Amino acid sequence: MSDMQKILQAKIALNFSALLKALGLYGCNFSLFVVAWRSIVVRLGGPADWGQNLFIYSYTNLTKFLPTPFWFLASRVHFYNQSGVKHKVALAMTIMEILLHILTGIVFYTLIAINSKRPITLLYIPALILVFIVLLRLRWLELLHINKDRIELRVRRKDIILWFSLYLLTWVIAGPFLSAVINVFNIEAPPLIDLWRIWTLASLISYIATYILGGIGILREITLAWLLSRFYSPAMALLIAVGVRFILITGGILYGLIVSRLLFILLRKANRRAEDA
Repeated sequence: MSDMQKILQAKIALNFSALLKALGLYGCNFSLFVVAWRSIVVRLGGPADWGQNLFIYSYTNLTKFLPTPFWFLASRVHFYNQSGVKHKVALAMTIMEILLHILTGIVFYTLIAINSKRPITLLYIPALILVFIVLLRLRWLELLHINKDRIELRVRRKDIILWFSLYLLTWVIAGPFLSAVINVFNIEAPPLIDLWRIWTLASLISYIATYILGGIGILREITLAWLLSRFYSPAMALLIAVGVRFILITGGILYGLIVSRLLFILLRKANRRAEDA
């Protein structure tokens, strides 16, 4: 009997408190991404309205789960273009967000990989220094290959520090999130340090393959299943990876609907006040 047949016949009882915890941690990360995104948009000359940015971020975030990054990039550019932002500027905003998240992910992975008992890991330190140099040199943010007209940047070093801190926190929260997803299946999760390594490595591989090589959207889950097979049977590792994707999609839809509904209610109240005035 295969591992998958055993799992299906075992009728795993799901831990719904762990599921709620995973969705709550997703919400925390969602909030961090929104704050960082709105700050990036404002610094590149986009709309400053919180409601508008929150709606666009929530709506376009769902397209990340579609094959290839085309739908995500195109939807972002389309919605901001409707708000008066040029296509190249909107594209530059999104690429800046992706690059900043990748760079902070590299920093985070390097920090948790360095081990004084393994001297070879000290070779990561020069890479860490190089990333910090790149982050603090604002000229790379001009993204001249994308924005040939040169975006009018209003980015300061304290903005970079803010974005770095926010994105670094998203990597930190990802470890407990993955632990909660594993606990949903009523199985014990590996140590947090291993979960951080697994999630960060899988996400970075997915980023590089998806945005640079045009890879498929489920690459993170495939990589997660492969890395988790060190701790679980291949079938269970695959089931956890599927669970991760399900919770990410559910969280995206759930928070997207909540945000859309709240903005609709607030907008209706604002219109009523304007009419009464």
